[in-house]
Amino acid sequence: MKDIFLIHLKTLKNEDSEPPTFDEMREGVSNADLIDVDFNDGKIEDHSPEGNEFGGSNGSNIVMDNDLGKYVATFTGKTSEAFYTP
Repeated sequence: MKDIFLIHLKTLKNEDSEPPTFDEMREGVSNADLIDVDFNDGKIEDHSPEGNEFGGSNGSNIVMDNDLGKYVATFTGKTSEAFYTP
């Protein structure tokens, strides 16, 4: 993983190239064992071997991040925004 990071870091410092995308930075990085979530299509999904289910948030705090080109969760401290897994 260290080598992958260094390759992407070198790419980021090269002014003549485009910065890597989020998906390119994840190439070669395995899923986490305990929890590995994304917010594709505006919902939370766990890709870890545990396959956790989530409750709590009604999804109103999952928004598109234009810089990443991905859905992300945003939090302002309201209890209704919290995710939990049973």
